[in-house]
Amino acid sequence: MIWGYTYDNLEFLIPWALLTLLCLYLYRSKGGKLLLILPAGLAAAVAVLKVWLHTRDVQDGVGPFFLLTLALLHLVIGMVLDARATSFASKASGLIGLVLHGFAYFTDNPFVFALFWVLSLLPMLTAFRGGHAHARLVFFGHHLVALAALLGALAVIQRVAPGFSDMRAVGTLPHVAETRWAAFLLVFACLVRQAMFPFHLWFKAAYKTRPFPLSIGFYVGNLGFILFIKLALPLLTLEARDLFPYAMACGVLSALYFANMALVQTRLRSVVFNVMLAQYATLYCGLETMTEFGRTGALFQFLTVGCCFTGLLSCLYLIEWEVGEVRTGRFHGLQAANPQLSLVFLLFSLAGMALPATMGFAGEDMIFHAVIERHPVVGIGLIVAAAINGIALFRVVCFLFRGTRDDVLDPTIDLSWWQKAALGVILAAMFLFGLFPSWLLQQVHTYV
Repeated sequence: MIWGYTYDNLEFLIPWALLTLLCLYLYRSKGGKLLLILPAGLAAAVAVLKVWLHTRDVQDGVGPFFLLTLALLHLVIGMVLDARATSFASKASGLIGLVLHGFAYFTDNPFVFALFWVLSLLPMLTAFRGGHAHARLVFFGHHLVALAALLGALAVIQRVAPGFSDMRAVGTLPHVAETRWAAFLLVFACLVRQAMFPFHLWFKAAYKTRPFPLSIGFYVGNLGFILFIKLALPLLTLEARDLFPYAMACGVLSALYFANMALVQTRLRSVVFNVMLAQYATLYCGLETMTEFGRTGALFQFLTVGCCFTGLLSCLYLIEWEVGEVRTGRFHGLQAANPQLSLVFLLFSLAGMALPATMGFAGEDMIFHAVIERHPVVGIGLIVAAAINGIALFRVVCFLFRGTRDDVLDPTIDLSWWQKAALGVILAAMFLFGLFPSWLLQQVHTYV
């Protein structure tokens, strides 16, 4: 093992990173959308093969491979739909950000993880060019605080257990007061990175830029959650299990706050982003039930929320690129000229509402049952938040696609076959694993 990486992981990650850089260079000099898809396609094929071989030969868990597969789905959607609209810098930042997150997924060394935590901030710089000085200040201010908390927690852990460098061995740390403080600092860093209430101002500043960065949904939903699973949650289990009901209360309050904020937003993009944050907040409640049922549901829902909102944000990005920023002050009537896009957006919205026969239904059902069994009041709060999220997304669909336009703006939004294929892949996965969730649930359960 080197720096927390196994040799077989390095054999995959290093060629993937080199191929990504080569494709970026060729795309800059030669052009061609295929070059943006090639690293994702190769990595997805290798990741699926590794998952299949691992689950066939070893039944003790799939490791981080399903997380990388989620990241690759983000790349397929983001890069295909972003290919026409934005600059080379935006495309390159999305690819490089994905590679940095991929390296962070695979390491068990907390210091290497912290390094990629820092490096993953750099690609987001492309979202704050031009006149976004205040947004940039808010963004980096929050992340500097989160980074300080993360480094402080690692320093405390080193003081308690000098030489600690394997997050899988967190259960061997001494039971002392300093370990509890390290757990609190780690949770704080996770909540800031995940933009949970009341640390969501940086996220609000980022998505209000024009155009909003398409990779932001991927950015907010990953490293904070992974750090919580790998290090913060085991430390809390070790040192502060009696505080879990209060932590769960924070999760449900965040879910209710973002769900209610989604109802009063005038920007439709703000509605979608607030619903996404509310859905991410429910994941913490599932993890904190300390049951295998709840944890399996949370990880399964993590995959679902990532895929679903990647599709929603991609569609919304295309709409705003062609039509301009859309608000709730009028019905935009885009369905007549864009029947396919309206259907795709509706299906992604239904998946975001956890409609039966979608992936979200299985994961959300497991979380709700696990939470209600241990803390019924918190479970009722999650159900209320889910209902409000459904109403908010339905309003977005109505404002975007219903009604008639009375201006002369051409609302037709052309989708290339690349874009249709990318959206179709994600929708097929959402409904396939919604109708037949048992295989994926089993793989996620072995990881728990």
